[in-house]
Amino acid sequence: VIVSGNGGELSVFRHSGSGGTGTATPTSPVSSTATPTATVTAPTATPASSGGGSVVDSASTAITFSGWWPAQTDSSALSGSERIGEFGGDSASHTFTGSSVQVVYRQDTNRGIAAIKIDGTTVGQLDQYGPALAQQKATYSVAPGAHTIQIVVNRAKQSASSGYYVGLDALLVDGGGASSPGTATATATPKATSAPTSPPATATSAPTSPPTAVPTSTRVPTSTTAPATATPASGATTTIDSTSASITWKGWWPVTTDSAAVGGSEKLGEFGGDSASYTFTGSSIQLVYRQNTNRGIAQIKIDGAVVGTLDQYGASTAQKKATYNVTRGSHTIQVVVTRSKQSASSGYYVGIDAFIVTP
Repeated sequence: VIVSGNGGELSVFRHSGSGGTGTATPTSPVSSTATPTATVTAPTATPASSGGGSVVDSASTAITFSGWWPAQTDSSALSGSERIGEFGGDSASHTFTGSSVQVVYRQDTNRGIAAIKIDGTTVGQLDQYGPALAQQKATYSVAPGAHTIQIVVNRAKQSASSGYYVGLDALLVDGGGASSPGTATATATPKATSAPTSPPATATSAPTSPPTAVPTSTRVPTSTTAPATATPASGATTTIDSTSASITWKGWWPVTTDSAAVGGSEKLGEFGGDSASYTFTGSSIQLVYRQNTNRGIAQIKIDGAVVGTLDQYGASTAQKKATYNVTRGSHTIQVVVTRSKQSASSGYYVGIDAFIVTP
């Protein structure tokens, strides 16, 4: 079942972005033509009720999130925020007692498709894409009793959507009780979904937490590069931490805390074309990064010219450095996410811990 469309009294949802760019490989594309094996009612306008229903906000600890679901502030959401999932296979689960449960979400132009499971059985697909921003509800009816609903990110979308994001604002059990909003949605004919041919166009706001996998990698830039080893800055060199305002970031580069990093944190890029640039004066510059098993390949440019690629994948976590020698003077280094990786890597992440400049 694919649920979309605009409702009656719907709130407007604004994302600070529309997804990232690059190519993405869906973890497990799911066909939206599967026949639901549980009774699923089309979302309809539901007046507030004084019954025994309950509202379970996305911030509740009663919901179990698997994977990366950062909180996105949204004044129009039920409690001022929504959780956003993007990576295939990540899920949100809640066990409830009742005869129905509603998924409240924020329809948007960068939304993808989620598989809905009740007690482990897929009952349909929830397509959160819509040409207009709105609050929506999808209702799933079950036999009275204890059940578990699971929302799984498919990493699939309509071709019209610019992203794969799946949102969860709240779950309403048996109508949500007196605090349930009376919103309406329309039922759409299921559409076949396939492996996405393009990834998100631009990132949403920087998430409050990094990807669940912890970063790593190996590298071989084509420019003159010193062995990637963890060595402290020394002498007349200058260290520019990834938190420095002198680095220009393009796209989505959330901060991930790492006590082993130069300044206690690292910035991670993932979407193809996103970049980090820094202008320096010196004779060489080192890129310090955290090698890991989920790292991808970056393209390195000096003064606009490609000087090599940097593969940050590695079988173990370690701090590495890549050195680029230049003629003494003013130069600009640019680190560009290519959205490519070794087959052994589990992700496409490109990290920047710091730059070290030698006069």
